[in-house]
Amino acid sequence: MTGTSKISIALHTALLLLFLGLPLVFLSGLGFPTDWGTFFSQKHYWIFIGLFLSLFYFHTYFLVPRLLFRQDYLLYGVILLILLVGIILYKPFDQLFKMAMPPMNQLIPPGEGFPGFPDRTVMPKPRENKFDIFSVFLFLVIILVGVALMQIERIKQARLEAEKSKSERIRAELSSLKAQIHPHFLFNTLNNIYSLAVSQSSNTPDAIMRLSNIMRYHTDEVQQEFVGLEQELNCIRDYISLQELRLGGKTTLIFEVEGEPGSLRIAPLLLLPFIENVFKYGVSSHEPSSLNIKVKVEGNQVSLFTENRKFQSADPPEREGVGFRNTAERLRHLYPGRHQLNILETNVQYSLYLTIQL
Repeated sequence: MTGTSKISIALHTALLLLFLGLPLVFLSGLGFPTDWGTFFSQKHYWIFIGLFLSLFYFHTYFLVPRLLFRQDYLLYGVILLILLVGIILYKPFDQLFKMAMPPMNQLIPPGEGFPGFPDRTVMPKPRENKFDIFSVFLFLVIILVGVALMQIERIKQARLEAEKSKSERIRAELSSLKAQIHPHFLFNTLNNIYSLAVSQSSNTPDAIMRLSNIMRYHTDEVQQEFVGLEQELNCIRDYISLQELRLGGKTTLIFEVEGEPGSLRIAPLLLLPFIENVFKYGVSSHEPSSLNIKVKVEGNQVSLFTENRKFQSADPPEREGVGFRNTAERLRHLYPGRHQLNILETNVQYSLYLTIQL
């Protein structure tokens, strides 16, 4: 049984107890000698309880959602008017009031008479009410409470649907972002292999095999919402090994992984785009460069530090940083308040420090 179901049962139980005890409390307040046994044996008591309970549920769970919330105000008003007239004519509380009155010839010890008549030996004749104000008041309370309860339920349902819609939208956005990362990465890597093939490098077959490993990871694992951190690091290792094949003697690469991933899991392709940018913007065929990539796993936190010199990318301006922007957006959706991305950029140097609480 869910928490919501338990709350609902508790509310309806409290409502039933309220209706059962309300007549006793009210009549007792008027000074009538009342007890549960007497009332349970009287048909007017159960008519009173059944009438107002039925009215509450009929109005709250039928009239309000099917007529009022569908803006069928005329029919809703007509039905309420008919119900109110029925209550006024039947006078359910007056019936209960008469039932509670002792017989007229019942003797009452001195000092224990009806309130206002302590020394009378007989009960006063009950006053004939032409209008049952208590029943009408209870009717109006039931109507207002029913509308309020269903309005609260309506707002609650709207919030749940909004949250569900938001969740589905974010999931669709993340899928779209991952889909954008794949072709971007593949495009850059195929360009690298093409360069090796043109130069008839003996490293071309090895590069193709490493690309195959990476794409297998993309195809089989990336479709999952989360993957093992070790798998993500293996993909990074394959990518860096693939990039090393095209690096010349003017580029120095430092790549370190510290700590044990263990059973930690991470959203796929969160670290790779940042590392891809290191090779994309930090390597030059004419000038010396140094690339620094460090991954550290500590507890349930993974950190990434990258540092590289800045060179002009060969990509058109509108394509620059596509993977970076998409990944930053994914981080915002997947790890809100659980990640920190700091970037220090100058005209010649670029440093990035990312921490994620997994």
